[in-house]
This record gives sequence, structure tokens and C-alpha cells, in this order.
Amino acid sequence: MARIRSVARQGNYRVSIRGALSVRDLGRLERACGPAIEQINVPLDIRMKVVTGMDEEARTFLHQLVSRGAIIFAP
Repeated sequence: MARIRSVARQGNYRVSIRGALSVRDLGRLERACGPAIEQINVPLDIRMKVVTGMDEEARTFLHQLVSRGAIIFAP
């Protein structure tokens, strides 16, 4: 189970993810992204901190966010 945290500041959103991200986490990730994913161009930074694994469904979800403008930062 991944740990997911979100911060919203002045219309920009940042989500931090730690641990193994799987399909079971996608509901929580979607809520953490909140109002950002309701917009056409997603004002969202996703910080991948010590992500130990990711299944195909989670990877697809993140890819869809990137295609709409989200930026992923990974070490």
C-alpha cells in the first residue's frame, strides 16, 4: 500500500507517493489529485519518493495524468 500525501497552493497541486503503488491505491490517488484532475490541463506535480513498485494499472493512470499536463518527478 502506497502512502499518498497532497498539498494545494495557489491553484497548483503537489502529490507525494511513497511505497508500492497499485490498482488498490488509485481511488486514494485520484482523491489526492482532487480538483487538479477536474481541469483540462492538469496543474499537478507528482513526486515519486522511494516508490518500491508499480503495477500496470497504476502506471497507466499516471501516464494518463501526464498526457493531460501533470509532471512526474522521480529520483
